[in-house]
Amino acid sequence: SAPSYNNVPPPMTEFELAKQKAQEIAARLLNSADPSKRARVDNGVTGGGGFDSGDYGSQRSSVYGFSSTPQAISTYSAPSKTIEIPNGKVGVIIGKGGETIKYLQLQSGAKIQVTRDMDADPNSATRGVELMGTSDQISKAEQLINEVLSEAEAGGSAGGSRRMGGPPSGSEQFVMMIPNNKVGLVIGKGGETIKGMQAKTGARVQVIPLHLPPGDMSKERTVQIDGTSEQIEAAKQLVEEVISE
Repeated sequence: SAPSYNNVPPPMTEFELAKQKAQEIAARLLNSADPSKRARVDNGVTGGGGFDSGDYGSQRSSVYGFSSTPQAISTYSAPSKTIEIPNGKVGVIIGKGGETIKYLQLQSGAKIQVTRDMDADPNSATRGVELMGTSDQISKAEQLINEVLSEAEAGGSAGGSRRMGGPPSGSEQFVMMIPNNKVGLVIGKGGETIKGMQAKTGARVQVIPLHLPPGDMSKERTVQIDGTSEQIEAAKQLVEEVISE
């Protein structure tokens, strides 16, 4: 019975002891080793694993990086849109001395570029206008351009014969001055107020210049109203109401 008793537990105990002894020896060896060698050993151990995982990481990132690159490029190149405007309206969008296009850029935050005459297709009835910025800025710029065009169209159709062969019968022009700080009120957000005035009265109402050139210290801006005397009177009243608010 004694041998069988000895045979069962001791192998376990000896195994544990041997394991403990081996750990102690390993620890002693490491502690007594030269620090520079120990660092090399440590780095070798962890470095081996690090190298593998690092290598895997670089492979993985190159795969993901590669697949995401086209998306990254498209997001950076996406905020740009080209719209077409009638050739005859290019001047309307640019404005006198570039005032209108500066104002449109300021209001929308987008960069607006009209294709130059030399680069435009001479046979095309339209001209490309490139809008650059965030999607919000681009849509705001497009909206403002459409408003300017429809405003010019409304003014143009109301007085289309004005440009062709002088003013239509009964058409007059009235000019009034308004303080600079009231221009925003007269134009309204996105041109809503000035468009509303034109729709209500039938007169054409314009703020000149729409945007003051840099360095211009003028305290007042011109409001030009075109239409019949009744239309002018009605529009003048609306402008005065707005600026007295």
